[in-house]
Amino acid sequence: QDFTLQSSSGQNLDLQHVDEKFHKPRVSEKTPNHNPVRHYSDNEIAHAFTTYLQKHRLNDWHIVVDDTRTAISVNTKANTVSIPKDRTMDENELQGLIAHEIGVHVLRKEHGLRTQLKLLSTGLDRTKDDEGVAMYEQQKIAGMTDFAGLPAYLAISLALGTDGIKRDFKE
Repeated sequence: QDFTLQSSSGQNLDLQHVDEKFHKPRVSEKTPNHNPVRHYSDNEIAHAFTTYLQKHRLNDWHIVVDDTRTAISVNTKANTVSIPKDRTMDENELQGLIAHEIGVHVLRKEHGLRTQLKLLSTGLDRTKDDEGVAMYEQQKIAGMTDFAGLPAYLAISLALGTDGIKRDFKE
């Protein structure tokens, strides 16, 4: 069964992995016919995530709507993706978070299990590399209204002297 969500404008919400189909960022405030953008409920988000997992034959993974969570998160040890209860989002954010959570974190674990170095399946979770790639994939789809981690990137850039001023460790 192939599941497709529809936006309020009647267009299908494509849940393909970002490497298979690149989407330019879209404005999320209004659809072209100026209707308010449809927001998906926690259960609709969970259904979209579940459908994406099934489409990619990731049947050992489960989606949980959790009233103790404040952010969507992946637990690679328990093979679960947690969605905060009462969380809502528009279709751009939904596509971006599917790319982030499943397209990077979940698939990284699954691909790591298929290698001889099993550490690749769990050892890199939540490192800056993994999260950086996940944020990049999310931003490719959902757009970028705020650069992920701007203060940290700015501090690193200044420490490296990209503004033309050499600094030592203390500065």
